[in-house]
Amino acid sequence: MVKVVSNQSGYTVDVFQIEANFDVEYAHTWFRDHWSDSIRYAALYFILVIAGRWYMETQPRFELRTPLALWNSCLATLCICGAVRTVPELFYILDRYGFNRSVCDISYRYGPTAVWVYIFTFEKLLALGDTAFIVLRKQKLRFLHWYHHASAMVYGFYSYSDPPSTIRWFLVMNIVVHSFMYTYYTFRGMKFLIPKVIMITITSLQILQMIMAIFVTIQAFLLKASGERCDVSDNNLRFSFVMYVSYLVLFVHFFYDKYIAKKCTEGTENGVSKDRKKAE
Repeated sequence: MVKVVSNQSGYTVDVFQIEANFDVEYAHTWFRDHWSDSIRYAALYFILVIAGRWYMETQPRFELRTPLALWNSCLATLCICGAVRTVPELFYILDRYGFNRSVCDISYRYGPTAVWVYIFTFEKLLALGDTAFIVLRKQKLRFLHWYHHASAMVYGFYSYSDPPSTIRWFLVMNIVVHSFMYTYYTFRGMKFLIPKVIMITITSLQILQMIMAIFVTIQAFLLKASGERCDVSDNNLRFSFVMYVSYLVLFVHFFYDKYIAKKCTEGTENGVSKDRKKAE
């Protein structure tokens, strides 16, 4: 820690050197000039995914357990560090000023959260590497996976060009859920036996995250419509609303398909097997 800073909301915290030296205005300017690059990154990502899956059709699958465990452990560590630095600021705003202020106030730009918004904007680009492991290991690649990764990366770049107040909530929720998710994948990659309920819980948290993100977006719309100041553009709210609604639909479908429909199918199959044994 190098010094103590206070952002515009009165939140005071010790900061690291990288946080103290962070140039917020330069970062905003850079993204205003380059956010559209994310669309090209997404297009290249889609091409590589298609080409990779086509190539792997005739190739043996790679195990990659050790690299995968290291990859997930690095992302888990990054997420946990980010959560430690950003969650307290959100709680401070909620406790001192209430929910509406947490949705519409932009004071997070002046403090550690600003740095972690920047870091996690690029983390969304880095996280595209998750797909490489799925393709190379010849695992099932769901539409939810690559759509979620690509759209989140584009939204992150677009938002940082003019950071919205709602990103405080989006960042904290995402970073906390991903802390659990990447930690889970790290231990699973190391062949630890993990109860199925853990994955069900993580998927449930992801669904809750999408519901809360939609609620935050709607609340920002309503507050702006009532004439209150809310530091987020209408275009950003439209983007985030469509994105999070689509995520919610896809995650709910994933949950049903993996944990409900599959269980019903297994139960039916077991029932048929028992009936056959009785008949024999």
